[in-house]
Amino acid sequence: MVVDAEDGNGNYIMMEGNRRLTAIQLLLDPELAKGTPIHEEFKKLHYGHADAIPKVIDCTIAPNREAAIMWGNRKHASGLGGAGTEPWTAMAKARAGKEQGLSTPALDVVNFVLKNKKLDAEVRHNLEGSGFNISTLGRLITTKELQKEAGLSIAQGQVKSCKNKAWTQKVLSDVVTIIATGKKDGKKWTEREVDTEDKRKAFAKEVSSAHPGARKAARAWVVSESTGDEKRKKRKSTPSTHEQKNLIPNGFDMTLPAGKVNDVFIELKGLNVNLYRHAVSVLFRVFFEFTLDEFIKKKAIKLATDKDGNVVDSLKMRYDRVIKHVKDNQLLTKDELKAVSVAMGGHNSWLSPNTMNSFAHSQQMNPDPHYLKAMWANTQPFIAKLWEEK
Repeated sequence: MVVDAEDGNGNYIMMEGNRRLTAIQLLLDPELAKGTPIHEEFKKLHYGHADAIPKVIDCTIAPNREAAIMWGNRKHASGLGGAGTEPWTAMAKARAGKEQGLSTPALDVVNFVLKNKKLDAEVRHNLEGSGFNISTLGRLITTKELQKEAGLSIAQGQVKSCKNKAWTQKVLSDVVTIIATGKKDGKKWTEREVDTEDKRKAFAKEVSSAHPGARKAARAWVVSESTGDEKRKKRKSTPSTHEQKNLIPNGFDMTLPAGKVNDVFIELKGLNVNLYRHAVSVLFRVFFEFTLDEFIKKKAIKLATDKDGNVVDSLKMRYDRVIKHVKDNQLLTKDELKAVSVAMGGHNSWLSPNTMNSFAHSQQMNPDPHYLKAMWANTQPFIAKLWEEK
């Protein structure tokens, strides 16, 4: 199950099936697992079964995150009268809760520990999977004994520390490692070792004293996946015309009169041209025609008449009159006018009445999403100028 990433690139975010998708990605490109214990095994599978690895997967597209989460909960949650057929582990529940915006202090600690570059590889593998005993960690970090020794507190669902980050990471890494491996100082360790106040106090003192030199932080900070030390992510560049999924780029907007023309514009901005090319091609023609009609009305442009004095109301004639007005009043440059003239001018050009009518009525004429986006790019300055004019 996926939801639209809404990044303008036609991408989707996996909401249900992350492990299955990851397995397929690793089968297709084992180098993604380089440096992990599973790298060599995926290389063998890749070379031994290359023809059998799927390159296309069927997905259910949920309308939004809320709907996807609802169905995910119905599949995995307990207490639903048998509906939860694949119960989540405590770790999976924590991740699902975080996805829903719920408080997840123990998971925040796990993600913070995963930032430790010196973390044991097997422990890392355990934390990144679904088998880690996060319930025990959750109980430990909420006890006053560990909070006092490690300088932690929990407020509004967030774990905060008053100690410096490097020291805090070492101490929490030790706590997590002990829980993950079930060993402490080479001996078997279980949660019974911290089931009383005295035991928790001794445990907390031991793990914190193993790292002397704790310094107080300048101010309390939130323990989370982001340590605050990472470099700022580079700002995403604007997608190319080829990459954008909609006819009209997300960053482009116009102030239009309320009513049908504005509704059509909004629909064009929201429809994925790769998925709904037929609907987009027809709406594009409708919006273009509305734009011409509104400009003719606004500027009181007289239309041509035939020998009997009847108005020649063809789209081509209306376009010609609007173009003449734009040229006479120098509203656009020659290059801007040339772009729209190419799109509209010829009998078989993409925006000509003949072509657009074929999109709507001919079963053999199929609009190409890339050409449609290119035609919008060519006509956008022209359309924008018509709506800007008072």
